[in-house]
Amino acid sequence: MPYASKFFNGGRPDFGKLAHLDDELAKYYRKGRLDFRKESVCISLTKAIFQHEFGLRWSIPPGHLCPAIPSRLEYLCWIETLLKFEGDLQLPIRGLDIGTGASCVYPLLGAKLLGFYFTATEVDQESYQSALKNIQDNNLDSQVEIRKASQGEILHGVMRGTDTFHFVMCNPPFFADMSESSSHPFRVKTGDGRQMVTSGGEVSFISQMARESVEWSQNIRWFTSLVGRKKDLGILQRYIQQNITTEVRRTCLKQGRTSRWIIAWSFKSHGALVTE
Repeated sequence: MPYASKFFNGGRPDFGKLAHLDDELAKYYRKGRLDFRKESVCISLTKAIFQHEFGLRWSIPPGHLCPAIPSRLEYLCWIETLLKFEGDLQLPIRGLDIGTGASCVYPLLGAKLLGFYFTATEVDQESYQSALKNIQDNNLDSQVEIRKASQGEILHGVMRGTDTFHFVMCNPPFFADMSESSSHPFRVKTGDGRQMVTSGGEVSFISQMARESVEWSQNIRWFTSLVGRKKDLGILQRYIQQNITTEVRRTCLKQGRTSRWIIAWSFKSHGALVTE
C-alpha cells in the first residue's frame, strides 16, 4: 500500500502493538493473529486504530458497516496525490463525502490527518446521528458539516448553489441485492442491506452520480467513487468517457485478498495524472 504507508509501517497497522495498548483488542489477539471472520474483532481493531494511532474517538451502532482503515486512507491519500497536480488550488482543501455512513470515516481521517474540510451527507437517520456524534466527540465541528439527505439524492438535493469542492468521494452500495454479497467469501458482513444494496447496484448508482455531475461541473474539480468489481469499473469508464467527459482516471486499492478500485472524472483538462 504505497499511500497508507505514510501512516503505517509497511502499509498496515501493527496488530501486536495495538493489542499491547488496548485491553479490548488484546482479548482477541492469539498467537500473533486476529480472526477477522468475527465482527467483534473488526470493530475492536478499528476502534483501537482510531484511538491509539490517530487519537480519535469512534463508535458505531450495531448492524452498521465497520470500515477497514488502511483502504480508507488509501482512498484519501490518492485524492491528495490527484490534487497535487492542480496548479491553482485555494486552500483549505474541501471535499464532499456522499453517504458518509455511521462511521463518518473519511471526514474523521481526512480532517485529522490531512487537514481537509468536509461536508458529509447521509440518508439513514441512525447513521446520520452516529456520524454527527463521531464528529462532535472529536471536536471537529469546525471542519466537518453533516447534511441529512433524502432517499435517492446523490448530488441533486444536497448540493447548494454556493457550494464549491475540490473533490467528491463516495463508497456506494456495491450490490443490487443481498444475494450478490454471498459471492464475496472474505468480506466480513458488518452491515445490512441499508449500506450494501441499491437498485441496479453500483453501476446504476455511479452512473446517476456521473449524470448529475454535469450540473456541478464548475463547482467541483474531481468526482470520484469506489468501485467494488473490476467488470463494473470497465462499464463505468466507458459510460463516462462516451457520455459525460473524457477526463477519467482509475486506480486499484488492495488490502489482503480484497481489491477495490477508484474511478475519477473531471470537466477540466489535466494531462497525465495518477492511474493504475
